[in-house]
Amino acid sequence: MSLEFLNELNPQQRQAVCHTQGPLMIVAGAGTGKTRTLTCRIAYLVREAGVDPANILALTFTRRAAWEMKQRIAHLLGEKEFMLPEIGTFHSVCAKILREEISVLGYDRDFVILTEEEQIDLLREAGAKSRPEANACLKQISAFKNRRCAETGAPPLFSEYQAALKQRNATDFDDLILHVLRLFETTPQILNRYMDRFRHILVDEYQDLNPPQYMLVRILTGPDQNLCVVGDADQAIYAFRGAQVENFLNFQKDYPRAEILRLEQNYRSSPVIVKAAEQVVSRNTLRMEKRLWSDAETGERIRIMEVGDEKQEARWIASRIETLLGGTSMFHHDTDRIQAGEDPGHYSFSDMAVLFRLRAQARPLQATFEQAGIPCRLLSGERLDRRPDMRQVRSLLRFLAGPEKDAVLPGMLKASLISLSKTREQSSLQDLIRELSGICHLDEITLRSLKAMALPYLNLTWGTSLPSFLHDLCLGRESDLFDPRAQAVTLLTMHAAKGLEFPVVFICGLEEGLMPYARDGSPSADEIEEERRLFHVAMTRAMKELYLLHARTRILYGSPLPGEPSPFLQDIEEALFQADVLKKKSRPPQKENPQLGLF
Repeated sequence: MSLEFLNELNPQQRQAVCHTQGPLMIVAGAGTGKTRTLTCRIAYLVREAGVDPANILALTFTRRAAWEMKQRIAHLLGEKEFMLPEIGTFHSVCAKILREEISVLGYDRDFVILTEEEQIDLLREAGAKSRPEANACLKQISAFKNRRCAETGAPPLFSEYQAALKQRNATDFDDLILHVLRLFETTPQILNRYMDRFRHILVDEYQDLNPPQYMLVRILTGPDQNLCVVGDADQAIYAFRGAQVENFLNFQKDYPRAEILRLEQNYRSSPVIVKAAEQVVSRNTLRMEKRLWSDAETGERIRIMEVGDEKQEARWIASRIETLLGGTSMFHHDTDRIQAGEDPGHYSFSDMAVLFRLRAQARPLQATFEQAGIPCRLLSGERLDRRPDMRQVRSLLRFLAGPEKDAVLPGMLKASLISLSKTREQSSLQDLIRELSGICHLDEITLRSLKAMALPYLNLTWGTSLPSFLHDLCLGRESDLFDPRAQAVTLLTMHAAKGLEFPVVFICGLEEGLMPYARDGSPSADEIEEERRLFHVAMTRAMKELYLLHARTRILYGSPLPGEPSPFLQDIEEALFQADVLKKKSRPPQKENPQLGLF
């Protein structure tokens, strides 16, 4: 394949792709094609600049982003012609380095990565008096590590916990990066070897780096400073994980020779959505100036709905979804009707997403969608090992991998697994997952998503690929299970929506106290800016239609909340939206055997 892909880029993207020497920052607004730019840049480095793919490292924040990048680069380079560069999340790349080098730190190379449940159990053994206390300690320890603080200010049980980890030849999620930093800082020959190997480094979502990730990039960047970072200060939404947007804003101070390029043409959203989202985030002070624009069709005005409470909010969304799908049900009698001039029926379930600030807001939505017969799936940015079904899958896979042979399992189950282990040299990982799905009673969407996670190991037997796949499950997040082909409406937190897009997006719970979210009292100025960025990210997930909902009252965690509209809504000019108020209506009497909805 030639360099024809350059013809598909706009001038700014092409300039970023053809920049091959020295530090480069690409300020890429939402929907401006940053993944295409990054992948084309890697292909250009290999094909035109003659860089060996083995000398390229690309770091992402999600497995989904890494997988998408690998697929695109394989297409651009030709899998048979070139090997792929090293592409992965910060944690997966560090885990790979530790598999080779961790013996220097006194660990065996077959170390295990603990789940959150196992970390809590370890803290109980280390001295925590109760499960809530252990959970609180774990949060403090994780925050401490993500800030990379001096050990003199360590939280309770930190030393005991770290000692117990080492005694068990185990590491936690946060230590994967910290152990590599310790390796590089104390063993110069190891650092030099990796600096010599990774002569070109590319970092996606640079604005979301926490201090350990930032230090890893700084220490690994060689003297030539062939570092390319992509990001957007307006999409910095992970301060609660220790991310510091200042790292992004100070890039030119860290690398004085750096060139800064801006990608401003949005290819995702309608001009109305782009303009409204820019109006919201432009009120922030911690940002780099840019002007997002779109030359797509103007599109529908944003619709802002005032509803009575969270139940009416859920019913209206369900009704609207049915309208957009071209159906009708009892919900239309209670909420909304097809308006004159509408063209229903040109969307599918997978085209729609409902976003919210807190996962607890999903409950009335799930109940209402189930009543209406609307298939839905709930995703968040939480670690996969928090899900009971994933913990069960991982437990069974660990047994099959070998170290858990003494695990206490029911006799019939143990016998089935031992029988299954005989296929390790014949069957693929996808075959194994299919067999285990019956044991774990996985739903179809989760099964399909797990099989998708196993795609990188398609040409290997599960006996060969299982150890690496177990690491993927440890490092993965629930949002990695997203499958755009699944015919279901996606329910997800605003954080989990990062990196996704949908033709139709509903954002609910836009009341003061929820957006911006007030954790303890009034949010600080920095917290308000972060919440404003989060709302900007949520809005820019929408491609064609965007619905913003706020309630006059809401029950959350068992307590009523007053329903003043989010102040962020006031930042959108009136010409860009249509506002409606949904009056409280009594529900129609239910029949003894109510007719099922069409959906």
